[in-house]
Amino acid sequence: MEAFLENQDHFPPLLPVNFDAAADEMKHLALHNGTIWRWNRPLIGFDADGTPHLRIEHRVMASGPSIEDNLANMALYYGLVHFYAERQQELVRELEFAAARDNFYQAARLGLGVHMNWPGCKRCTLKNLLLNSLLEQAETGLNQLGMAEKDIEHYLGIIQARVETGQTGSEWQRQFVQQHGRDMQRLTLSYFAHQQTGEPVHLWDFAPAP
Repeated sequence: MEAFLENQDHFPPLLPVNFDAAADEMKHLALHNGTIWRWNRPLIGFDADGTPHLRIEHRVMASGPSIEDNLANMALYYGLVHFYAERQQELVRELEFAAARDNFYQAARLGLGVHMNWPGCKRCTLKNLLLNSLLEQAETGLNQLGMAEKDIEHYLGIIQARVETGQTGSEWQRQFVQQHGRDMQRLTLSYFAHQQTGEPVHLWDFAPAP
């Protein structure tokens, strides 16, 4: 309810629509909420039989330039979410919000080399945290969810290889510019050509598109 009230207070409708529908169908709420893009967004919806439900929509950022990369990102994310959800000790009691916020913004700016504060790991690099802790925890979470072992190995292996090589999507772009100059059209065409191979980004070379 707090999130819905905040939406109402901070995001007034720009183009109001007067729906001719019963109040319990929540047409106006659904329209308004559909225009507000939070990282974590509560949504009220209706099942096929008309039963209302409340769900949380989470946006996994598109940090993977290929389908394989995105599937690997999701495997890591959902594995970790389940792992920490099943722990006796709540993560929120071990990691203050301010530290989590700083981790988020610093990682977005600096990538795998950023130093982070995490339970059991003070000022360690994100690379070391992933290789020495988070990948193993994600594997545990995916096993608990019943994901096939071969799929766990495949997708978390992509994350591991990306971390070990340091070649993320953004790093590939930086290296491409360093080698071929600031021709953004050429970069985009080359990015697209590599994407069409289906290979994850840590395997991409820097050959420009013809």
